[in-house]
Amino acid sequence: MDPVRTRRIIDNAGTEAVLDAAERFALDKGHRVVIAVVDHSGELIGFRRTPGAQVASSRVAIDKARTAAIFVRPRARSRSRSPGGASARWRCTARRR
Repeated sequence: MDPVRTRRIIDNAGTEAVLDAAERFALDKGHRVVIAVVDHSGELIGFRRTPGAQVASSRVAIDKARTAAIFVRPRARSRSRSPGGASARWRCTARRR
């Protein structure tokens, strides 16, 4: 293990790019979603709700994003425990209209 760890940080432009891409994907698929982007410590840095998404889903999206950031595992370990591999974290799990 390296004695020094580096961390990639998302900036405002990156946050907007993630929100735009996630919203575009959801709308193309006909999903109504709430999108939350957090930093490495779980602090909210971006948020978007598509038309028709449930209001209660807002709190859930933020809590899920925070949990994912706070309880992060090393990549190799999370891939082996996730049925879909590392990409499973990015799947859209919204309901159709």
